Amino acid sequence: MIISAGWFVALVALWPVAARPYIGGSENNSLWELAVGYNGLGRILGGAGNGGGGGGMGGGNTGFGGEISWFIPTALFGLIAIFVLAGRAPRTDRIRASGIVWGGWLVATALVFSFMDGTIHPYYAVVLAPAIGGLIGTAGVALWRRPDRDPARFALAGMILVTAIWGTYLMGRDADGGLSWVRWLMLGTGVLGAGVLALATGRLRRFAVAALLIGAIGASTGAAAWTVARVEATYTPTTVGGATVYDLISS
Repeated sequence: MIISAGWFVALVALWPVAARPYIGGSENNSLWELAVGYNGLGRILGGAGNGGGGGGMGGGNTGFGGEISWFIPTALFGLIAIFVLAGRAPRTDRIRASGIVWGGWLVATALVFSFMDGTIHPYYAVVLAPAIGGLIGTAGVALWRRPDRDPARFALAGMILVTAIWGTYLMGRDADGGLSWVRWLMLGTGVLGAGVLALATGRLRRFAVAALLIGAIGASTGAAAWTVARVEATYTPTTVGGATVYDLISS
């Protein structure tokens, strides 16, 4: 990783200043300063002298809730299920390997975001999306392939229930009155789907697919509604340092 990324940093540092384009985003035309200082450790550690401190959207920014956290509890629930499901499987077990890769990605990145003291913006949350999707997809498929086992079915139901409860909380905290009905839709369908899925054994097993679909789709309506609201929001253009940026003025 050092060689594959470092060659470009070294090349820019060695190249004559007068013969290279200015390194946009840096403060002294240095790619090293941009990667390690202002846009690197400065974003994490903050403080004077590195250009990363003083961000108005530092640690504790609640904007991350609506941006990315809809399925984080679900992914963490799935991560635990993956390791339990793998049990004493061989070291090369693919389910456990997926849990290590996606879980390590999610936990490490989330911890960095949580303790950042420098400049931070909610759109950084996009780097969590692959890990969340990977964990939920891996856990969901692995658990569904064992529908005859009560623990696997209960775990799937738990993932749905956690999604519905956390989404209901986020909608109540951040959404305006026009979307309040979504809270109760997602909570009701999530609880219903999870409950039926948990009980779908024996003669009730034929209802498992319907319960899974109703619960999963219903519990995700909050995230869907939030996405639609953001897409339909009105933005106004302003000029900052010669560049055009767009500010959200209504949602």
